[in-house]
Amino acid sequence: MTTSLMVGCTLLNIMIFAVDNLARVGHLAYVMALLMEVYPLCYYGQSLLDDSNRLANTIFHANWIKQNEKFRKMLVVFTQHTQKPMELLAGKLIPINLTTFVSVSSKIYFVELNYLLLLFLYIHSPSF
Repeated sequence: MTTSLMVGCTLLNIMIFAVDNLARVGHLAYVMALLMEVYPLCYYGQSLLDDSNRLANTIFHANWIKQNEKFRKMLVVFTQHTQKPMELLAGKLIPINLTTFVSVSSKIYFVELNYLLLLFLYIHSPSF
């Protein structure tokens, strides 16, 4: 959410205050840096989620039948713990994965489209 606001404010700053192309390029580089900062976190969060979802199945297909009784009991307990997938959470509320990245990116896009629409309507509205 904070990243959405930062990128949204930066893009609004580009549209309103950036008068020359050099300032626009600088602001766009900042927006790209923000997105590049968030994407790896979301990617590795998604990787952790995917790997934890496959873990129980991988344990089942391992050669556990030929192991001793103690090992098999520990494997059952471990498999029960893998039933709930591991995921990274931001503030214990928001999951950090690629779905979150797409959500943040779409919110930024939505805010900017609304701003451009309002700006277009303001420019082309009859003055009173």
